[in-house]
Amino acid sequence: KALASEGQAPRVPRLKALASEGQAPRAPRLKALALHSLAIVAFGTLIELAGLWLSTAALLLAALLIAGERRPAILILAPLATAVVAWFLISVVLDVYVDPGAWFA
Repeated sequence: KALASEGQAPRVPRLKALASEGQAPRAPRLKALALHSLAIVAFGTLIELAGLWLSTAALLLAALLIAGERRPAILILAPLATAVVAWFLISVVLDVYVDPGAWFA
């Protein structure tokens, strides 16, 4: 089935079909939502201590783990690359000072 090549979106099982099989489709979503919410609260707390860039990398790492990513290369490189690119654009290109946090001040 080459659905992507035909321009059609892949079919996703409907919630009704999942519920009829005895699965609870909402519970994993609520758990992921709660974990993401906790990660965002931790991010807000960590900014003051570790600074924006380390906190951003930690938030992205947590989000990837919650989403189910387990490949070590992705878990390390994606948050690191995102934080470095954001640092470069904001600090170097735009020349905006960002407080390094209490741990690095």
